[in-house]
Amino acid sequence: MKKIKLMISLTIVLAMTFMFVGCSSESAVNLGDDFLEKAHEAVKEAYGEDYIPSMAIQEDFLADIYGVPMDSVKEYIAEGPMMSTHVDTFIGLKVEADSVNKVADALRAYHTDLVENSMQYPMNLAKVQSAEILVIEDHVFFLMLGGFNDNVEQTEEEALEFAKEQVQIAVEAIEGLVK
Repeated sequence: MKKIKLMISLTIVLAMTFMFVGCSSESAVNLGDDFLEKAHEAVKEAYGEDYIPSMAIQEDFLADIYGVPMDSVKEYIAEGPMMSTHVDTFIGLKVEADSVNKVADALRAYHTDLVENSMQYPMNLAKVQSAEILVIEDHVFFLMLGGFNDNVEQTEEEALEFAKEQVQIAVEAIEGLVK
């Protein structure tokens, strides 16, 4: 009987030890003070000539159009296209740690509205639908980027697949800085 109690006690202690080890929080990734600039440069380099955004997006535009609560933003790099026929957009935001979800949700709401309520040139529909909101620690990115697929005979599904692959170039460029 004593052996059984001892075995049960040891099992419980071991289980609790593994539970606490498993529940310990992962240490936050130290992104460094220049992560935003590095992410922007990595994305531009990854796309090369296919990186279209070249006009800075101003703070009031981020607040009024994109719905970004700018009082939560410490630093940002935001660029959009010079020509209205393009939709390519890069927004990188370093935000207050307790505001990450609020900022990401604002960009998700903007994206949803863009998909559901805006008029787009046919060539931009798939790119708009494929835009990504990426969160890494206290950085939030809105990525609507990618090369132009000149296959005029593509189906909507093929266009969407191409656009998703294209936006992943930006996602992988940024995530590659963390690994």
